[in-house]
Amino acid sequence: ADEKFDLGQLVSQICAIIVSGNTCVALLSEVGASVLAPLAETFATSDLPKGVVNLLTGYVSELYPHFGGHMEIQSLSYQGSDEKVRRELK
Repeated sequence: ADEKFDLGQLVSQICAIIVSGNTCVALLSEVGASVLAPLAETFATSDLPKGVVNLLTGYVSELYPHFGGHMEIQSLSYQGSDEKVRRELK
């Protein structure tokens, strides 16, 4: 897992996804998990319909194969630096 987390980049990417009419499922490693509670509360109390932004935390090494192999996920953006994960997601 990466040791740095950029909240601004995450919010920017989520905004770009939802303003174009799509839904977003964001998987954050355990490193960025501590900021998700306030962010999740912000989305939960906003005017966005339920399910537009979905924030998940967990061990990326355990969860990325499910994201990469899911037939209904049309697009992925991987922001980590692990080349093995990047290759497998492609």
